[in-house]
Amino acid sequence: MKVRKFLIYILICVIFSIFDYYMCDLVAYQLKLPLFCDMIFCMAMSLFAGPVWGIVVVCFNHIYDLIISKSFVIFHIYMITAFAGCFVVWFYRNRFIKADLSLIKKLGHLLLLSLIMCLVMSITGGLVSRFIDLVKGEVNNYTYQTDFLQKIFSVQIKSPLLNSIFVRIPVNLVDRIITVFAAWGVFNLMKFIEKQITARNQKEI
Repeated sequence: MKVRKFLIYILICVIFSIFDYYMCDLVAYQLKLPLFCDMIFCMAMSLFAGPVWGIVVVCFNHIYDLIISKSFVIFHIYMITAFAGCFVVWFYRNRFIKADLSLIKKLGHLLLLSLIMCLVMSITGGLVSRFIDLVKGEVNNYTYQTDFLQKIFSVQIKSPLLNSIFVRIPVNLVDRIITVFAAWGVFNLMKFIEKQITARNQKEI
């Protein structure tokens, strides 16, 4: 990769990390909706340039949070779930969503990818949550989006780990449909811009 392209990608990652940060802040903390909406742009970057660049966006996101909050808290371990998500969307897109697919088939694949992401995020999020519980010796309160379901599910599911996973599924079901389709839209916008820039450069040669 050329130095110029590398630096452009780094700049995009920085911008996207801030977009993800404030999108989550708006939806989850300002509007108080039981959603995460924290992975639109890291997934878009993964779709566009590969999972490593998506992970870079995630890392910059958490670095930005550290700068803003001026303190490290254990919830930053949740970035592991975003790492997994970056790999999943990249793999699925390269394996199943081909350029020549019809619009209907692409929409079907995006819906299926949303369901897969729901499961991946719920399982990894539940595992991380239980790890934090064990480290802190108490139930963590870093994912308030699922708090309203904790008591409901705890009546039927006695295992703390399974409870932590299952309470995330209803939230992630809605959240991942929104974020996967939004990420796909951003990804296609990036491809369009890249195509326009390439065409302009070829005319100048």
